[in-house]
Amino acid sequence: MKIKNIISILLAVALIISLSGCAAQSVPASIDEEGRFIYSIVRPGGTPITLIDDSARIIRSAIKENFGVTLTYIKDTALEEFNSDYEILIGETNREETAKAIKLLDDNRLNNNNDFIVAVINNKICIYSKNDSVLYTAAEWFVNNFCQSLESWQKLKTGYKFIYEHDVGSIYANKANGRDVGTYDVVLPRYASYLYCMVADEIIAHYKSIGYGPVWYEDIIDKEVEYEILIGDCDRPASKSVTVEDNNYVIKVIGNKIVAKGGNDLATREAVLKLYEEILKGKETGTGFDWSDGYTINGKYVGDKASDYTLNWYDEFEGSAIDFNKWSDYDALDQNTPSQNGGTLYWQNCYGESKYTGDGMMDLIYTSDGKLHLGTQNINNKDFACAIVSTLPTMIYRYGIVEVREKFAPEPAACSVWQNGAKTSGDRFKHWTVNGVSQNRASMTEIDIFEDYGQTKYFTSTLHNWWSHTNPDGTTGSSGHSSISGNSKYTQPDNNIRYYYDSERYGDTLTDDYHIMSCYWDAERITFAVDGKAHLTVYHRDNGAASIRCLMNYVILSCRMSQAGYCSVTYDVDVHPKYCEALVDYVKIYQREDQSAQMLTATDEKKPEKRVVSIKYPNNPLGDRY
Repeated sequence: MKIKNIISILLAVALIISLSGCAAQSVPASIDEEGRFIYSIVRPGGTPITLIDDSARIIRSAIKENFGVTLTYIKDTALEEFNSDYEILIGETNREETAKAIKLLDDNRLNNNNDFIVAVINNKICIYSKNDSVLYTAAEWFVNNFCQSLESWQKLKTGYKFIYEHDVGSIYANKANGRDVGTYDVVLPRYASYLYCMVADEIIAHYKSIGYGPVWYEDIIDKEVEYEILIGDCDRPASKSVTVEDNNYVIKVIGNKIVAKGGNDLATREAVLKLYEEILKGKETGTGFDWSDGYTINGKYVGDKASDYTLNWYDEFEGSAIDFNKWSDYDALDQNTPSQNGGTLYWQNCYGESKYTGDGMMDLIYTSDGKLHLGTQNINNKDFACAIVSTLPTMIYRYGIVEVREKFAPEPAACSVWQNGAKTSGDRFKHWTVNGVSQNRASMTEIDIFEDYGQTKYFTSTLHNWWSHTNPDGTTGSSGHSSISGNSKYTQPDNNIRYYYDSERYGDTLTDDYHIMSCYWDAERITFAVDGKAHLTVYHRDNGAASIRCLMNYVILSCRMSQAGYCSVTYDVDVHPKYCEALVDYVKIYQREDQSAQMLTATDEKKPEKRVVSIKYPNNPLGDRY
């Protein structure tokens, strides 16, 4: 049941609210000579939160309109000259009465995330919930019961207390070392894989659905709290005390911590799945687990079920040269594009090929120290070279999780991690016609996992729907593309699907360290994540052209600077370096057979006479309908 749906229930129970004894008196309703109400409304200081502000405003508006008064509306950090002893406190203010109200709510029951309290403590009226949407509902309830008239206000007595308990149905308590697991918070590695973080999100969502309020923390950033579920290789003593290798995993209770980790990302995912399975068992049995200190579950990732993710394609760049069985050029771009500085930007491919015919171009793409280097270069102040690689002729796939660990090039270089489906026709790509099914199509989806435009504080993730229309006479008709941001422009003010990197929190910028960029893709949605934490989900049904999302895509990596018309940071020859590079640690694609996933791979296109095409999950249909 949605939180907003509880309003009608709250109105019904308002008539049976208990008062705090016969001696209770109505709270004052005084109005001064200027028509100002005795109570002021106080909300928390700091960054505005819409639902909290709205909660305060609807109470203020109701009192002004129905009582015919004015009243003061302030932050709890404000210093006012008037007597503000009488206050209506909205949310978690800094007043000691709010702290007492929170304790009353916490003492009532543990799974109180969707509950709220209204209490008169001293001269303060406290309205509080841990859930901002429930707080808004509480404010509506308060207005309906006490702010319709001065007469209704008189129902509010000194010492009054009401706690609403949201109905979560029958629940069961899972315990670890005597503590309800619903009260544990989840700790993830600062740099994590979405493979297991997505399961951690499900555990958090499950506990929130039954009234608990767990949150996730990052190990090296957030201070340790008393009760924690430590997922993966966390920087916490309890996690470090557990050693696990390869495909093995362990779940172990260590004091007030639950450790769930594996020897690799797939094994860690299996550990978190097992923990989630144990948590949900109570739904069937009606009784949760009760694990003591030292309780241990050992297991192993096998990957033999259709629902298991398997690592179907990867490159960790350990070789001394580019693996041409995995990477090639990307000829879907105009190879000579204008630079911001009045010259030309030349794309260089992984074979060292470029249309630049002058002197001075460096080798921009190479492997070294287990990294793929993607460089971009100012050649002569107006001409620039940039690097691009793709799997267009070597690997295309549908559905799964792609993860790229990369240290992005510094300003003003612009890096991109993306997927596309265009240009799969012609003799060069005839090997993608398998069993009579061609991967060429008039429409397709571009999936932009990461584009930073040379910025160090934000990047964008988005989708573009591309289409072209052929007229009945065979001539080319309309074509174009649209994005989920509501437009298809690349300029900064128009591209509003942004992820802002919290430099204040992390103490660095986006380009100072490696990050794991992830894209989860199935028949229902696409989710983008950075370092395991999701920041954007797009449901196909909500964004048009959903049918083309079943088509295969290939992966593209690029690094450039001074590209005109692409909202990149403007290159300044007196300020910016002549050469910048990105370092790619790995690219991995995980897939599940039960999601109708598929992958086509082909060997080195430089040796077409020896090319071998392989199909992963051949029993799943090869889509050619769109």
